[in-house]
Amino acid sequence: MAETANCAKYLDMPLQHADARVLKAMARGGGRATFRTLLAKVRRIVPDIFIRSNFIVGFPGEDEAAFAELCAFVEEARFEHVGVFTYSPEEGTGAFALGDPVPARTKHSRKRRIMELQQKLCRARNQGLEGRILEVLVEGTHEETELVYKGRHWGQAPEVDGQVLIVGGAVAPHTIQRVRITKGHAYDLVGEVVD
Repeated sequence: MAETANCAKYLDMPLQHADARVLKAMARGGGRATFRTLLAKVRRIVPDIFIRSNFIVGFPGEDEAAFAELCAFVEEARFEHVGVFTYSPEEGTGAFALGDPVPARTKHSRKRRIMELQQKLCRARNQGLEGRILEVLVEGTHEETELVYKGRHWGQAPEVDGQVLIVGGAVAPHTIQRVRITKGHAYDLVGEVVD
């Protein structure tokens, strides 16, 4: 990735959790310290990389301490994008025999808390992009108004990450254009095409 000019600097690492005990119950290895080291290495080798991860909250055995470990990891990892899912037992999986001991209300509360934390981190990251010029694939007009175009830069996967809303300049749909970011929101960026 670092040496290939036509490779999007985007990496999806579905880590699932950060607490070593919960990861072991999921039949996965690693933990917060291991993942922190791995992320530092990736970011050192591939500067300006965008990293997405997904986490499961409410897995059997996830107590408040394990959830706090996950929250601390998400805050220190500073992922550009995060997805959070609530655990539900799936027949035929190894975890099915563990049942579903974490109450649904607790799972939904934990998901909300992680997403609120990530939203704060994303807003700060996106505000840091204000003034930068990014190459954006212009996909067409926005669903809500033909006055705004939408697109994605290399760090935004379709349908799961935010988008770039283009509000000015000479827009050419279905092309890659240089867009100056004028505003960073929690998920979306706003910008204008520059010559």
